[in-house]
Amino acid sequence: MRYLALPRYQRLRKLQAQPGWQYENAPPVYRAPIHHLPLLVETYACREFLARARRAIQTEQVAFDLVHAHWAYRSGYVAARLAQIFRKPFVLTVQGSDLSAWLRERRKRARVRKALQMADAIIALNNSQREALCNEDISSDKIYLIPQGVDTKRFTPGVSPVQPELTRRFAGAFIYLCVANHYPVKGIDVLLQALQQMDKNIAVVLVGSGPQTAELEKLAHALCVEERIHFAGAQSPETIPHWLNACDALVIPSRQEGGPAVLLEALACGKPVVATRVGMAPEVLGACHGGLLVPVDSSEALAHGMQKLREQAWNPQRLREYALQYDWREIAQRVEEVYRKVHDDESSSYEVQAD
Repeated sequence: MRYLALPRYQRLRKLQAQPGWQYENAPPVYRAPIHHLPLLVETYACREFLARARRAIQTEQVAFDLVHAHWAYRSGYVAARLAQIFRKPFVLTVQGSDLSAWLRERRKRARVRKALQMADAIIALNNSQREALCNEDISSDKIYLIPQGVDTKRFTPGVSPVQPELTRRFAGAFIYLCVANHYPVKGIDVLLQALQQMDKNIAVVLVGSGPQTAELEKLAHALCVEERIHFAGAQSPETIPHWLNACDALVIPSRQEGGPAVLLEALACGKPVVATRVGMAPEVLGACHGGLLVPVDSSEALAHGMQKLREQAWNPQRLREYALQYDWREIAQRVEEVYRKVHDDESSSYEVQAD
């Protein structure tokens, strides 16, 4: 995405990837720049996305066997059109908001539905997503339940370079970490309200930023919890293991989620989790007993859950052992099986047509 030279996009412009071939990873990645035009985004974004991707494939003579998109919109819609143009099978992974929010938006619903209908296979991250797909009359035969994965080599128990800072700031306190961008859907306002109701020896570290940051800082001041909370700001993905290992537990106060990935990352680091009943949290925490589940949008329930988790003993090794089944290598094999199936099915259909 190419962002306009405006102050509000300063941070995003620093993070935006350069166009062209990227060889840092294997296989190499080609990035086609798409302009971010907020006022015109719904009118022109999909059109530009499709045109540039199609031109890049043709100009760079990219050879491929199938198309895989994440998020039903916009990526999924554009990927569906590309698969149709180049006569390739199409795999779609839904993530969360594409089903829980965008399907209800008038300007997006038709394109989300188009992506879902055109997909040869849809990967759902949890059972609630699978149910939502079935409610949209998507055939269960093409839905595959494959959860998010975790890099268990990066996310592992260890000494954290940020722990001394947090120890100085919150001496003797039980420290919760919340990793989330500052949007209403993440429920951080509920977390601050819950913090006010808890013992003063519980603190919270917020890793993330967003349009709600200033509002949340004001709320923390109004609730008189600013001394028990640390707004750490946005951090690079490489440092998230450090923050997890520097804290005692993870808290996820979200109102909606597809995963979240940080749930598995915390367990891989041997940390227990308090989470609302969204996304994959009920399935994961219910199976491994690696934390506590609380209702959405209840500061009282969240405060009670965070207090209760602090009072219990948790086995870090047991939590990590459970997370190992979600290692990306295991998840990748399951995704590869989906690839092989849709590719073989597509090849068979061509053979039938040829006959």
